[in-house]
Amino acid sequence: MADPYRTPIPFGGGSSNDPANTLSLHAAPVHPAARPDEVTTSYVVIKVKAEKQDSTAKRPKLSAVLVLDASGSMQGEPIAQVLHSARRLAEILDDTDRLGVVTFENGAQTIAPLLPLGQARRELIYRLSSVQANGGTNIAGGLAQSALLFPRREFGERHLMILMSDGEPNVGPRTAPELKEQAKQLKSRDLAISTLGFGANHQDEILNAIAEGGGGRYTFVIDPKLAESSFIRALGAQLDVVAEKVEVLLTPGPDIDIVRVLEDPPCAFGAGGLRVTLPDLIVGDELNIVVEVRVRAPREPGPMRALSVKLSATVAGTGRTIAAQQTVEILCTRTGTLDSDPVAHALASIALAAEMRSKARILSDRGSYADAEALLRKAQQVLVDTPGFKQGENTPLGDAYETLADDILVLVKRPAREEYEQYKRAARDYMDFASGGTSVRGGGKLGDMPASTRALLDKARGGVVLPRAFVRVLSGPNAGSRIAITKERFVIGRMAGCDLPVPDPNVSRQHSMIEFVHGAFLLVDMGSTNGPIVNGQRVSRIQLHNGMEFQIGGSVLRYETEAPSP
Repeated sequence: MADPYRTPIPFGGGSSNDPANTLSLHAAPVHPAARPDEVTTSYVVIKVKAEKQDSTAKRPKLSAVLVLDASGSMQGEPIAQVLHSARRLAEILDDTDRLGVVTFENGAQTIAPLLPLGQARRELIYRLSSVQANGGTNIAGGLAQSALLFPRREFGERHLMILMSDGEPNVGPRTAPELKEQAKQLKSRDLAISTLGFGANHQDEILNAIAEGGGGRYTFVIDPKLAESSFIRALGAQLDVVAEKVEVLLTPGPDIDIVRVLEDPPCAFGAGGLRVTLPDLIVGDELNIVVEVRVRAPREPGPMRALSVKLSATVAGTGRTIAAQQTVEILCTRTGTLDSDPVAHALASIALAAEMRSKARILSDRGSYADAEALLRKAQQVLVDTPGFKQGENTPLGDAYETLADDILVLVKRPAREEYEQYKRAARDYMDFASGGTSVRGGGKLGDMPASTRALLDKARGGVVLPRAFVRVLSGPNAGSRIAITKERFVIGRMAGCDLPVPDPNVSRQHSMIEFVHGAFLLVDMGSTNGPIVNGQRVSRIQLHNGMEFQIGGSVLRYETEAPSP
C-alpha cells in the first residue's frame, strides 16, 4: 500500500506525456499539505509544454492571406516596405504554398486570390504594383474579405491570415472586444490570425486582441524596414505550430472549490468542471495555468484529491488527438510541514504580479502614472515576499522583478504619450513577463527561432552570409570583452539570458538588438527606457559600420567586422 504520508513530488518532478510526445503535462499544488478541519486558499499550477519535434519532418503546406492596411496613413515608405515584403514572401515560399493578398481602407479588395504560387507567383507580384494607400481603416472588412478566399482546410495544411495595420480602425467595428470576437469566429473555422503593428500610432490593444482571438501572435514593427523579417517570422511561427484546439479540463475534488484562473484565460464551466482554452502551441512554448482554489480539509489525516486535470488537443493540421491527464493531491496532516513547493509558489506569485501589471497598464493608458507606479511596486513586493526570491539572480522571480523595475523606471519619468506608447508596444511584443514564468513562447529567447522560420529567413537571404561581426565593450561592467554576432538577432540588455548581458540598472531588461536586415546589421531600440545612443543622440534604428561606437546605459560598445577567412 502506498504511504499516505509520502513526500510530494516537486512541481516539474513528474510528468504525464501524451502518446505522440507532442505535449507534456505537469500539475502540482503550491501548498502540498494542509491541516485537518481547516479552510485555506491556495493555488494549483498546471504546466503545458510543446516538446521538441523531429527536425527532419516535412513542414506543412501553407495557405496564407496577407491582409494589408492601405489607408492614407500608409503613404510613402510604410506601404512601399509592406509591398516589398509581400513580394519577397511570394518569391521564397514553395510552389505548392498558396498566397493571397487583400487590402483594406474604407472597404476591402482582393488584390490576388489564394492560389498555388507555382501557377500564380508572377501575377501576384505584378498585381502588388497597383496598390496605393488612401482612405480610412476598415480592419473588420479586411478580415471578412480574406476569410472568403479560403477553401476547406486539407490534411497537413496551415491556414493563416497576417493582418498589418499602422493605425486605428475608424470604419466598421472598431473596438478590441468586437474585433477579438470576429477573430475567434474565424479561428473556429481553422483560420489562424497573426498581427503586425507598424509605427507609433497603431492600436496595439486592438491588434493584440485580434491575435489572441485568432490563436496567433502580435508583433510590433518599430520601423518599416523591419517589415520583411516580421512577416517571415509570423509565417514561420504558424508553420511550426505543433498543437491546436488545446484545452485543459479542471475537475475539483469533493472538498475543493475553484475560485478563479489567474490572468483570465478563456474559461467555461460545464458538467465536467472548468474548461480552459489555450492558444495554439509551437515548439518550445510553455504555458502555466495558475488556479486559485479554496481547500476544505477533512477532519482526518490522509491524502485528498484537489484537482483532476485533463489535457486535450489535436496535432496541428491533422485529426490526430492528444490526451494526457494527472490528478493533484493535497496531504491532510497534523504534524507534517506546510512549506510550499518553491517552483509552483514562484509561478503563482508571478501570475499575481502579472495581473497587477495589467491593471497598472490600464492606469497608465489613462495617464494615471503615479497610481500605476504604486501598483507596480506592490507587485514587486509580492515577488519579494515569495520564498526563494533573491534580487539580481537569474531566476523567473528575479526576472519578473526586473521587468517591473523597467516599467517603474519609465513611469517615474512621467513620459510623453508617444514615448510611453512605444515602450508599451515593444514590451508587449519582445518581452515575456519572466523567463521561465507563466508564459514562455518558443523557448524563451528572442534571438532563437524554430525550424520553419529559420528555413524561410535563410531562403530570403538568398545565400548572403552573415558578416564576421563582433561587439567590443570599451567601457562598463564588461569592459575588455569581445563577443561574436552569430545570428540575425543579437540582443543586448540587463537580462542574464541576453546575448550580451549588461548588469547596469540604467540598461533595460531587453534594451537593444542588432538585427540583420537587407544584407547589413542594424542597431534597433527595443522600446528601452533610455535607448541606444550614437554620437550623443538617441536612435531607434541605425545601420552599423565597422568601427561605429554606441552607448548602452553606462557602457560604450564598438561594432567591428573582419574579412571572412580565405
